[in-house]
Amino acid sequence: MLETGPIFRAMLRRPAGPLLIILQLAITIAIVSNSLSFIQKRSEFINREPGLEVEGLLKIWAKPDESRGNLDDMIEEDLRFLNDQSTVESVIAINGLPMGGMGGTSGFATAPTMDVEGQQVLSAAASMLSVTEGWLETLGATLIRGENFAFDDYQRFRPENNPTSSPIIVTEVIAEQLFPDQNPIGQSIYIGELVSFTVVGVIENMFGHQLYWEWPYHTVVIPKMQLSESSNYLIRTNEKSEELVLDDLVAGLRDLSDNRIVGDEKTMTTIARDTYSGEYAMITLLSIVVFLLIGVNALGVVGLTSFWISQRRKQIGIRRALGASRTAIVRYFLLENIMLVAGAVAIGGIAAISASIYMVKAYGFEPLAWFYIPASALVVLLITLGAAIFPVNKASRISPVEAVAGR
Repeated sequence: MLETGPIFRAMLRRPAGPLLIILQLAITIAIVSNSLSFIQKRSEFINREPGLEVEGLLKIWAKPDESRGNLDDMIEEDLRFLNDQSTVESVIAINGLPMGGMGGTSGFATAPTMDVEGQQVLSAAASMLSVTEGWLETLGATLIRGENFAFDDYQRFRPENNPTSSPIIVTEVIAEQLFPDQNPIGQSIYIGELVSFTVVGVIENMFGHQLYWEWPYHTVVIPKMQLSESSNYLIRTNEKSEELVLDDLVAGLRDLSDNRIVGDEKTMTTIARDTYSGEYAMITLLSIVVFLLIGVNALGVVGLTSFWISQRRKQIGIRRALGASRTAIVRYFLLENIMLVAGAVAIGGIAAISASIYMVKAYGFEPLAWFYIPASALVVLLITLGAAIFPVNKASRISPVEAVAGR
């Protein structure tokens, strides 16, 4: 465009204002691009497929008074009561809580630790979920290979009666890691030297209890439940009013007898939201920062454009008197803003990449994808042009006679 030369020379005559705006826009582009990248990565993290149906799943914790009853009898009574409720589709007792940060983790290997000579032993760490019958329907997990546990496989035991063998169901990622290019069904895996498991089924990847773990889908399900001091119940409801159902079920359990403590009731949606609370807070904070930065830049552009227009009223009047149209005046000042953003993109892009490299080295962040820089630049450009349009449109209405006369 022919006007770029005069615009550039006009900026050079008074460089302080344009330079400050360019630096301000460059810093904004650097911060916004990295913030958008971080927000997108955190959103992807939150929206990972859990492998279970979160909606409609409720959790209740219960503990018996050991002087008046025992955990095994309480679990049996509670499961019977909950299964009889019209609002309950299915219910299980469970050790470990998917997505809840509560549960045990163990290492599994394809051979006992004492028997490794001459063979390749593969291993994997996994979250362990001990469940009662009906777990597949209650969790909403999907069995893709093999079969579910048989009725006789389910057992509750005291720590001193720990079984040394059990069937086990594993997630896809565990099956692939322990038995690459093999059928995992019927294969044996081990914890140490004494405990062995036979793989009877494989489910789609499902979260264990540690969402921030390196291997969140490393999960195994066992039908043998060790009795400790308390138990968690997971309940699948067919009602939309989950909180009301939860309150009614807790009240019902408390009314069964006074030899138990019942509480810590939550929907799985609440558990997931609480687990991701830090991520939601960070996304909200960065969104506010981006919004404020863009707002500050918009105000800066309005102020600078208005100042430039007031300084060049006579110039605008002369151009209008010589036949320049209102459109030409508007185009001149908008082009001026586009040139400022172009300069900011060059500096801001370098700053954004430099900041990303630092965060990768210092904090292990993922590198900034290149497209966030032009995306941020486009956002800044649109906001800048939008902010400038009002004072620029006002400038195009200046009367040539008034401008030349200095009124």
